[in-house]
Amino acid sequence: MTTSRRDARIVIIQTLFESDFHRREPEGAHMMGVFNAIARDHNPALVDNEYAKKILTGVAGKYYEINAIIEKAAPDWPLDKIGSVDRNILRLGVFELLFGKDLEVPGRVALNEAIEITKMFLGDGARRFVNGVLGSIYTEVKDPAEDDYVPKKMQHKKSVGGVIFRVDEGGLPWFAFVHDVFGKWTLSKGGLEEDEQVDNGLKRVIKDEIGIDIEVIEKIGSNAYKAHPPTGPVLKEVTYLLARTDDELLTLKETEGLDQAKWFSFDEAKKLTFYPDLRQIILDGMTKAIQVYAKG
Repeated sequence: MTTSRRDARIVIIQTLFESDFHRREPEGAHMMGVFNAIARDHNPALVDNEYAKKILTGVAGKYYEINAIIEKAAPDWPLDKIGSVDRNILRLGVFELLFGKDLEVPGRVALNEAIEITKMFLGDGARRFVNGVLGSIYTEVKDPAEDDYVPKKMQHKKSVGGVIFRVDEGGLPWFAFVHDVFGKWTLSKGGLEEDEQVDNGLKRVIKDEIGIDIEVIEKIGSNAYKAHPPTGPVLKEVTYLLARTDDELLTLKETEGLDQAKWFSFDEAKKLTFYPDLRQIILDGMTKAIQVYAKG
């Protein structure tokens, strides 16, 4: 009997479901044993499948991190309120999207596989839910070149973000970044209120998210990307501004999406892991900040 990764994914989801049902702490070796027991009935050729070993060991190691990511992507759905099959399809999908680089599974394939498996086991409502949650995660991590088609009928949401810097007593510039549950450093940003100017919007967003007052200097760039929340696709347009502050203490607002806020020197910041579509904007902003300070 031949095997495919879809066969393995189906048994992996059954294995995760079994662990959920018995309320066992995630542990890779135990889950692999359960996988093999299920595989003997489903497809004996899957026993000791290498792909499954990597997935189950990986999910066990990232279990609570994956749960936090799901909760961030579906804030209106506590994890224990999501059906067990849906929940474990999401766990597999999140692992493949975020942590399965050595599996050589393109993000779009991981997303489509999760949706197809959902259709096999559940109804249209669950398919839309899984698509919405994983779609929003996929939007955050994918290469922007993968998806540049924008439907004519789509919600639009405008946001603002900023490269924020301060200058220390020794004359060195420092830059403020926030860290999210997807493992990336990024810029503080938030949605604009109706008819709100971007300068005022950034001042409000930064004060609310990291607790500092800023002076906006200039625009440094913009980008647009599609998000896929359960309510339907949204085109998000973000304007990025350069801003300066005299405040040193960063106070991160409690949120499920962010876990850290910190100042970095220019050399430190260049080594951070940013989202691909933000890296150049951030580098441009930091370079302009140094130029602005040099002129001062």
